[in-house]
Amino acid sequence: MKGSVRMVRLREFEPYYFCDNVEKSISPPFDSISKSLESELKSFPFNITHLTLPEKESQGTMLIDKWIDSGVLKKKEEAGMILINQQSWINGRIRERFGVISLVDIYPEDGLLQPHEKTFPGKVSDRVKVLKDTNAQLEPIFLVVNNKQFDRKLILLSSKLQPWLEFTDTDSVKYKIFKIPLNDSHTISEILKTDVAIVADGHHRLAATMQMAQSSNKNDEVFWSSIMAYTTNIDSDSLLINGIHRALKCRIDNEKLNNLRSVCNSVKADSEGPKDENVLILSQEDNMIIDQEKIKKRGISAISAIHLIQNVVLKEILGLSDEELDAMIYYTHDIKECKRMIDSGESSIVFVMPPWNKEKLFNLIVKNGFLPQKSTYFFPKVCSGIVMNINR
Repeated sequence: MKGSVRMVRLREFEPYYFCDNVEKSISPPFDSISKSLESELKSFPFNITHLTLPEKESQGTMLIDKWIDSGVLKKKEEAGMILINQQSWINGRIRERFGVISLVDIYPEDGLLQPHEKTFPGKVSDRVKVLKDTNAQLEPIFLVVNNKQFDRKLILLSSKLQPWLEFTDTDSVKYKIFKIPLNDSHTISEILKTDVAIVADGHHRLAATMQMAQSSNKNDEVFWSSIMAYTTNIDSDSLLINGIHRALKCRIDNEKLNNLRSVCNSVKADSEGPKDENVLILSQEDNMIIDQEKIKKRGISAISAIHLIQNVVLKEILGLSDEELDAMIYYTHDIKECKRMIDSGESSIVFVMPPWNKEKLFNLIVKNGFLPQKSTYFFPKVCSGIVMNINR
């Protein structure tokens, strides 16, 4: 896949949607829900987490059928795309982002999408179970393109259309949802037909859906050969991309720690986070920041901060194997959680990753392909439950 030209084609579909109490039916994406929030969301009888985070297997299809029969879920009979306007309070001001939920062809894999992170087999298997259990695509994967014309088209459409739904999600992001007429859906597809599309979020769902397409009979293969996706412009000022921090849950011996310190400088204990492309390292003994000049003098090179930490620091300097990394790393985008884990002793060392420069990230992925697992955190997310693609 490295160096290949990739294009995305968006297609309209006939989505299912919750017709009442939308705010009690939606949720954040399944993999960004805390246990306490999951419990709160599941207190609502028609919340999508009953499907995305099932407590029992083989009940998803029955639950969806029950919701359809009772009128909780309805199908939009006209094919089209769904336009989403999000308003978020970010860094002291309100910012807007526009995007589209549609179908995107994924199988046979022919260069339509560019995943940028490797996946964990176990997590893919978990998503396959949910897809089989529900026979539905419950949450859109998250795609980004670099196309200002696409953004301008969505802004123009939102000014002409009346909102279909309006609500606020659990992160206080305000949503306006519009139904895009069929002719405008075709125009959007045409605008993006030669664009590179990067998978920002949903790599495990994408891999699971492709597995479903590969293993399905001919009738079901048609359904699973496309995936429901949210697509937005990476250049939007309301799209932020942070790194995902890595907390080691194992002890590191002094010799290896001293080897790490030899390429670092000490920093104040109250450092808020990394600046520029530096990596902040937290430990119970001291806090450090990697010195790029010391790295160069050691003959070490890496194409990004995440490659430096994953391939050089964790594997070469600290000597951890892939198996140890899978078992011993806790991933989080929350720096407060990182500091809590150090203070409580749950983690011996934490690597706090810097935010991504969006242009550099886009070019890096297009040129080099996959990044290590859990390299990026795109936000604000798009909540689950706005629409679903159900195989009925």
